[in-house]
Amino acid sequence: MVVWFLAGSLVIGAPALKEVRQPVRPPVGVWAVQSLVWDGGTVQVTGGRVEIGERSFDVFYPPGPPQTYLAEFSFPGGTPRVDIGPPGEVTKGVWRLEGDELTVCVAGVGADRPDTVAAPKGSRRTLWVLKRVADRGRD
Repeated sequence: MVVWFLAGSLVIGAPALKEVRQPVRPPVGVWAVQSLVWDGGTVQVTGGRVEIGERSFDVFYPPGPPQTYLAEFSFPGGTPRVDIGPPGEVTKGVWRLEGDELTVCVAGVGADRPDTVAAPKGSRRTLWVLKRVADRGRD
């Protein structure tokens, strides 16, 4: 009887199980910033780089100090996702890796995860286009 009740609940629309994150090896390495877009506008960056470790996303924009963030890369349902930042201030994003080019798009803190790797005007998203310069970054 219990089995039929559970099966019936699933068929008629019981809440779906929470999405399971499938961890994926992050694109560890040192990446040069090729371009940076925020909210549809290009930001001039000279000498910027990003170092990605197993659970870190470190941003360097000379001459300022590095900005170090926690990062979790996952691949649920075949969609590459990344969460960057400390608990309570996480920015949700998506990413794409094509050869030595990594594109990362994140929404603002508390905003929904982007459904595309783009930062059009009014989106309040940040889009990094990065080129690999070394296979291994800091862990």
